[in-house]
Amino acid sequence: MKKQTRVILVIFLIFRFDRVSTEVSLGQCSGVACDQDQVVLNNGEKMPLIGLGTAGYTDQQLLTTALSSALSAGYRMIDTADLYSNHQQIAAALEVILPTQGLTRTNLFITTKIRPTDLGYLKCKYAVKRFLEELSTP
Repeated sequence: MKKQTRVILVIFLIFRFDRVSTEVSLGQCSGVACDQDQVVLNNGEKMPLIGLGTAGYTDQQLLTTALSSALSAGYRMIDTADLYSNHQQIAAALEVILPTQGLTRTNLFITTKIRPTDLGYLKCKYAVKRFLEELSTP
């Protein structure tokens, strides 16, 4: 079976806030994300609704510290965008952090967003290819 890495290109993302649990009792969750705090994708995968936003983080040390803390706390989704110019820094940080926490890229969802200037079939196709390369995603 081919190893799959989870990367989601987000052009428009609408959260259904009525599905987010606002009250968590002790022992209800085994980490940050509860079943109510996830959305089931068309392929059956459960994606967390809450993730670490990385807007404004381009400093490698700061991004590595933020990602390490978030993953230690149980976050399994990282949100970025082409406009943030931090895809390569995220990839470099994850290369260092994941082995130390016993995680692999398949444990994570990475969401990114495309710039309006990259809309259209060919522009989008090449932008997605670049995103995958910048995020070190096969």
